Amino acid sequence: KTKTTKNAAAKISSNSKTTKSPLDQLKQLNLASGVLALLLALAAGLLMSGASYQMFTTLLTTDELASKSETVFVPAVHFVVDVQLRWMVVVILVLSAFVPLMAATRQRKMYEDALAEKVMPIRWIEMGVISALMIEVIALLSGIQDMMTLKLMAGFMVVTGLLGWFAEKQPTNGKSRRFFYLSLATGSLPWLAIAVAAVGTVVY
Repeated sequence: KTKTTKNAAAKISSNSKTTKSPLDQLKQLNLASGVLALLLALAAGLLMSGASYQMFTTLLTTDELASKSETVFVPAVHFVVDVQLRWMVVVILVLSAFVPLMAATRQRKMYEDALAEKVMPIRWIEMGVISALMIEVIALLSGIQDMMTLKLMAGFMVVTGLLGWFAEKQPTNGKSRRFFYLSLATGSLPWLAIAVAAVGTVVY
C-alpha cells in the first residue's frame, strides 16, 4: 500500500513538471501567431497581384464651357497617389506579428504584468493601428478613393481603440460603459460609409 502511494505521488510530481503553466502556453501561442503572421505576409508579398488603386482629393474647378457670362464652379478630383493593396496587406500582417513576438520575448514581463492588472494598452494601440489600415483597404475595395475620407475612417478606428483602452482602465466605473458605447459608435461609422458605397455600386 505504501509503495502504491509513493508511485502515485511520483506520477503526480512527474506530471506537474511536464505540464506547462498557462503563461508558458500563452508564450507559445504568441510565438505561433507571430510566426504565422510573418509567413502570411511573405505569401501575400509573393502571391498577391500588383493591382493598384488611385487615391484622390476633391476640389472645385471652373467649368470653362459653362462660364460664358459668369464663373461656374463644378466638383473635380485630383489624383494624388497610386497604392498597391498587396503592400498594404503585407504591412498589416507584419504589424500583426510584432506585438505577439515582443510579448513572447523581450516584453514578456511587461505583457504578463499587464495581464495580471487586466489592463493592456498595447493591445488597444495595436488594434487601433491595424484596424485603421484594414478599414482603408476594405474601403478602397468598396470604391471609396477620396484620401481625406479614407484618413477620417482610419482616424475613427484609432479613436475606437483608445476608447476601448479607457473602458478597460475603468472596469468598476460607470463611465466605462460610456466609453464602450462610444467605441461602438466610432467603430461603426466607417462601416456605414462602406455600406453606403456598396449600395451605391449596386444601385448606380
